[in-house]
Amino acid sequence: MPSFVRFLLLLLSLFLWIGAGLYSVYVNKLKLEQYKLLRQLRALRKENNLLYWKMEPFLGVGAGAWSFDGKRRWSNVKNLTLYLQKVLKDRIPPREELIELTPDEWRKEAIILGLRTTEGIPYGWIKGRLPSEVLKEFFIQRGDKIAFNARGFLLSNAILSMLV
Repeated sequence: MPSFVRFLLLLLSLFLWIGAGLYSVYVNKLKLEQYKLLRQLRALRKENNLLYWKMEPFLGVGAGAWSFDGKRRWSNVKNLTLYLQKVLKDRIPPREELIELTPDEWRKEAIILGLRTTEGIPYGWIKGRLPSEVLKEFFIQRGDKIAFNARGFLLSNAILSMLV
């Protein structure tokens, strides 16, 4: 093995050893803070994901990230170098793709995404569009909302194809 490869492996091992030591100190001394931080990050991630599933506006930050304003979706440039150059120069993330949703496309996406949550969607959105046997077998109705039951989630792709 060439000496520079051995040197790089040694250097990498050293960085990993130092990193593991620092992490160990952090975990041993600050357990409560780590727990609180992880709990907060999980809650933030959950809230961010729910914006997507509920068709609510969200802003994607970074190269290749997608955003949604309630009617349009767009993606930032995927190339990190181009993204950074544009942001540093113009202070605006460069768009690569823009999708304008028609009202029919918005409705279909809202049904598909909403039914993939346990909260479901307003029953009126699909009323009369599925056979009553399918509704009884694969859905749960809670008030004015309808959602998949456990069996419905398993067959959701087939059921959703009947709706859209």
